[in-house]
Amino acid sequence: MFGIVGQQSGFLTQGGEILQVRVGNLQAVQTLRIEVGLQGAVCPITDSAGNTLSAAQVAQNIQAQADASMDPTTAQYDVYCRVPPGQGTDNPLVVYRGATPGQSDTIRVSYATPRITAIHVRSSPTAGWVESSSGSTIDAMPARIPTRGGQIRITGTNLGIAPQLTHGRNGAEASWVLQGNMTSIRTSGGAQAISRSHAEIVIALGEGIGNGVEETGTPSGYVLDVAVGDQVTQVSPRVWYALPSVTQV
Repeated sequence: MFGIVGQQSGFLTQGGEILQVRVGNLQAVQTLRIEVGLQGAVCPITDSAGNTLSAAQVAQNIQAQADASMDPTTAQYDVYCRVPPGQGTDNPLVVYRGATPGQSDTIRVSYATPRITAIHVRSSPTAGWVESSSGSTIDAMPARIPTRGGQIRITGTNLGIAPQLTHGRNGAEASWVLQGNMTSIRTSGGAQAISRSHAEIVIALGEGIGNGVEETGTPSGYVLDVAVGDQVTQVSPRVWYALPSVTQV
């Protein structure tokens, strides 16, 4: 028997916030572990102020809440843990009393929706970043890069532990998942993932031309879609390759 007290959704994907869980049947438990998500990311047990507790301190904390008048079959105890990094909605919460899991399908933890706040571009790894768009202009203002290619920096919040990035017209050109601490991981579709964090994604796009003109003749731009678990950003940045320029005849 357990449940979440207070907040159970909107957690930062980088983790660190304190989750309060009310758990029953702990009077004889020697070890306690809480996990979040299908991969079983550990939610380290803390006190209410967020200080990490040892196994002995956890047991002492439980005993301190015990009351001789409590009915062992219905008694509940407050346990706190630090939410691990994650992403998506409806992540199962599992409480292990010793080696025994006490999982409930109705207890879920959801992370905050990813959000893109600005797009920057640069023509080479040594050039300075130039803001292309931000806020409400991200959908309407395509990022422009040279035909030889360039780098794009997507900044925002809650970009997750493994965002999926799709690049191309109608999402057909390349799609890949960015995981771990990446350096220069080559991907498909003439693109290269340079780095990622919960607040920033940097990619390099290879050479190209045009602006992704649709069959209607409308310049749509090559779309960059960012999905974080089962959530997607509300805006999709677009990329145009620069117009040709003749400097001498």
